[in-house]
Amino acid sequence: MASSKKLILSLATISCLSSLALAQISGPEPAIKFNPEGYNYSYYGILGYAPGTQIDIRGNNSTNSLFLGRYAYVKNGSDGSRTIFVSATTDENINIRKILNKGIIAGSLNIQNRQDINNGSIHVGDIDNQGYIRDVYIGIWKENHATLTLDSFKNSGLIYNTSDNGILFEGKDVVIDKFINEKIIASNDSTKAGLVIGQANDRNDNITIKLLLNKGLIGGE
Repeated sequence: MASSKKLILSLATISCLSSLALAQISGPEPAIKFNPEGYNYSYYGILGYAPGTQIDIRGNNSTNSLFLGRYAYVKNGSDGSRTIFVSATTDENINIRKILNKGIIAGSLNIQNRQDINNGSIHVGDIDNQGYIRDVYIGIWKENHATLTLDSFKNSGLIYNTSDNGILFEGKDVVIDKFINEKIIASNDSTKAGLVIGQANDRNDNITIKLLLNKGLIGGE
């Protein structure tokens, strides 16, 4: 019985820590839920394969963490758009302590404003990809005013998009402390790139990356 429990927990776990019980995290029906009385701390286990699934994280003044184990597979709809969707809107502040992926995100990881946003903020502590992600979007779009800070982004797996950019950062006030790539970030579209920092248009993007260290491959077709 003990080994069975360990196997289930290793498949995929979503952890949601809510400082004010305002966090809203939706996804597959949990196979395992742990929520001790008196604590706003929950574990959710996914039994591996979960197609047609979006994991949506929001909630003003909430703190959240997301973990996908090595047997996890998630994809939203037929195109995989916003498979992992972290968002805030006007006057909302959301904190993501950690996103750890050891499985397969067969779609996009989006961290962004949900609508037009003013005076909001999104803080992400640590993104650690050890598995596969199709593509990543982190930004504040449409000339909106909000801050987005990311302490650390580390890729020791594969980020590979056949039809668009691998990773796109954009926004007026985006600060990334550390970006470290140890494996592969790539696009198979000749008009796109593995890593894009700011859009090549008339936007006033202001993106700061304090440390960018590439020990692997970042490229395109």
